[in-house]
Amino acid sequence: MLFVKKNKIFTKVFIFLLLLIVACGGSSEETVVEDTITTTIPPAPTSDINYIELYNTKLGTELCSDAKEIDTTSEECLSQYKENLNYLITLQNEIGDFGSDLIAYYETYPELVNQEYKDYINFVENVYSQVFFEFSDVENKYIERFGGLPVVNEIIFNENLNVNCPVTGYFKHTENLKTLEVSFANNSNETIVFEINKKISEFRSSLINSGGLFKSNDIKATNFLDEEFELENNFEFFVNHMFHRVAGIEIISNNLDYEDLLIIEILIEHTSPIENVSIAFFDPFSESIYSEIYTDELIKIDDKTSKAVLSAYLLKEDLGNSRKILSTSESAAEIYLYDQVFNHRLSTVHIISGNTKDSLWTDSYNLANGISFPLPTRCGSLGQHEIKNIDYENLLIITNF
Repeated sequence: MLFVKKNKIFTKVFIFLLLLIVACGGSSEETVVEDTITTTIPPAPTSDINYIELYNTKLGTELCSDAKEIDTTSEECLSQYKENLNYLITLQNEIGDFGSDLIAYYETYPELVNQEYKDYINFVENVYSQVFFEFSDVENKYIERFGGLPVVNEIIFNENLNVNCPVTGYFKHTENLKTLEVSFANNSNETIVFEINKKISEFRSSLINSGGLFKSNDIKATNFLDEEFELENNFEFFVNHMFHRVAGIEIISNNLDYEDLLIIEILIEHTSPIENVSIAFFDPFSESIYSEIYTDELIKIDDKTSKAVLSAYLLKEDLGNSRKILSTSESAAEIYLYDQVFNHRLSTVHIISGNTKDSLWTDSYNLANGISFPLPTRCGSLGQHEIKNIDYENLLIITNF
């Protein structure tokens, strides 16, 4: 073993001078002067760190068994390999200085050269010197494998997708993907976000929405160099629903004068054929609804999608108050609108079909003071106020009189 501390060379020279003594009384003695020099050999330089042992630890026992298979080992193992090499490089001054001290010492005292000294010099010249080249190779391989643009190939779900039910899944992607966030939206602007990272490869979520077809609209990714990317992929999936789903409502020409025609189109994704659809407006005074307007005018979009079209004229009734009314025809029941109210909010959509899956879509939070009107799902009833796929606050008819 090397000594524990490094000491400077000290040489002590002791010179003893014999004094000339002259004897009194006419007699004398001759005194001989003798010089004596004693030299002490200093200990060899030592270090608190066993650099050979440290090297073997950093590039041996601390690494994964396959870390040096740099073309195939995992990111985590290659990263550790790179970090350990970099750490050894930071010791180059210490290792070099200690080697220089040893060389100087044993050049002064060549007769003391031992195997430990030879092993260290061989380590510095033939083993440690390769760390710099090894680090360069590993760093370049890390950049090659785990830098650059990540590619996401596919989204996989572990179960069927149903409204109000939990979901788990994962993405198939290239090995350079560190984090991923994918946002999906359906045609009524409900969103679902799935996230994964290098520690959590499987996403988990709950499908609290009204269902339908969701398409990816925002994909953010980073690689292991922490470079950020916006990816373009056309992922999509369908969330099954047990109810007739209102996918969109459009009020056409909603700023009305008398004798203007109001048209409302409602896009419905249905689970069975629809017979008719009705709408009603919110009464701000009684916090209830006006009587409904019905339609059986249904335009088929595809086998599971129809558009209901409701139309009515804004008329006035001269009974002293010039009340505003909506009428679908001369013989149809008239829907009265308050003169003192100018913004009339749509509050309900009722979809009637030939089975028990009729759906009542209602502004339940405002209309019923927070009491939710439920929708049936495979994972229990779902309150409509939880999903809010219809923005009732903006479904307004504006009357000018």
